[in-house]
Amino acid sequence: MNLSSTEAADLLIDNARDIPSFRVLDVRVNSVQIPDVVQILERWIGERWIGERGRTRYVAVTGMHGVSESREDAYFREVLDHADLVIADGMPLVWMGRFHGHKQMKRRACGPELFEVFCRETGSKYRHFFYGGAPGLPIWSHEACRSATAYELREPIVRPFVR
Repeated sequence: MNLSSTEAADLLIDNARDIPSFRVLDVRVNSVQIPDVVQILERWIGERWIGERGRTRYVAVTGMHGVSESREDAYFREVLDHADLVIADGMPLVWMGRFHGHKQMKRRACGPELFEVFCRETGSKYRHFFYGGAPGLPIWSHEACRSATAYELREPIVRPFVR
């Protein structure tokens, strides 16, 4: 199945848990590529605008290290378990996906690349803002994106990541 087709995405996005996935150390990893994720995010944003679901969704971008850490860190495990999408940011997870029969997984889905592609593909269609992260990171990211792109950014909100 190629998730990139609009028909397949329409069928699968209605329930995030139905998006093709595999398990690694009992963590669900969705077998999607960056173009698929952009399409899914746009669909979810559209649903919020027309009030179909009205719930918040989130994407976890993790590699094998994150999957391993989730075995020892119950809070992080919960974050991964409740994510609407868990995408493979590392070739070991891509290789595991291929091993489990998800041949469409060609490369990792790096978080910063996903953000850059999403902003480039959607242009000024949406407003973007940065929240949290390491000290200075939201401001640095905001400035880097503002100088390099034409999309609309909100001022960053600087708050530490707290459990």
